[in-house]
Amino acid sequence: MGDVPVEFSDLPLLSEVGNKCPICHLPLVRTIKGRSVKKYKIVKVFPDDLDATTSDEFVAARKPVKKLDSNDNKLALCEECAESYELQPEVDEYIELSGLKEQSSKSYAMQQEIAKLGLEEEMIEVIEALADLKNIDKIEKLSMDALKLDEKILPENAILKHSLTENVLTYYKFIENIFSQIEVDVNGNFGLIANQISVTYKKMEKTDRSQDEIVNDIAMWIHETTNMGSRHLLACHIIVAFFVQNCEVFYAISK
Repeated sequence: MGDVPVEFSDLPLLSEVGNKCPICHLPLVRTIKGRSVKKYKIVKVFPDDLDATTSDEFVAARKPVKKLDSNDNKLALCEECAESYELQPEVDEYIELSGLKEQSSKSYAMQQEIAKLGLEEEMIEVIEALADLKNIDKIEKLSMDALKLDEKILPENAILKHSLTENVLTYYKFIENIFSQIEVDVNGNFGLIANQISVTYKKMEKTDRSQDEIVNDIAMWIHETTNMGSRHLLACHIIVAFFVQNCEVFYAISK
């Protein structure tokens, strides 16, 4: 394809997949000499050049969108994956791409929606307090008996559970104290912050994302919404753990 500049009309489709091929996860855009160049191709999920028999097989497998020329039927793939699909599209590939398109569209719509949600300025104070901690050994730890993660984290997410457990036991009391002090000193509104986190979680939950993805996405949302530097990203993950323990993120697993 050569060094072809990225087309403005492709930006929504690139954002939808996070600028990575949803199949092989290779980056779809490269920066060469200060220019963003295409390493992707936009494919039609339901091809418009199928013969009648193949078209009927595709429709029987999964009903296509109404407008085949719209972005609803388009997906950004790396050049190799796009060429492989367009050369000889098969039903199982079509089903896979349809699923990827649906998932990507829901995820992008969710990201657009939560981007409109703000966060109270008090959150910045808590993030900075965490990032500026000098001696973790001196802060008050949460009792293991108070931990609520067993009823919320799925058994298959052992690494996530371990990470959240460490963060909750170590930092929960510290974050709770910071929020409490803000309430007293500057008439803060912890309830509003907790509600903002809860609303964001509920929007993400509707997209069938994994617990790992939800934790990471909320942390990234906090990081981007508060416009904090890179050294504050870990603090944002710790704050998500706080809200998991505090019941704004994840519900008790039904048994």
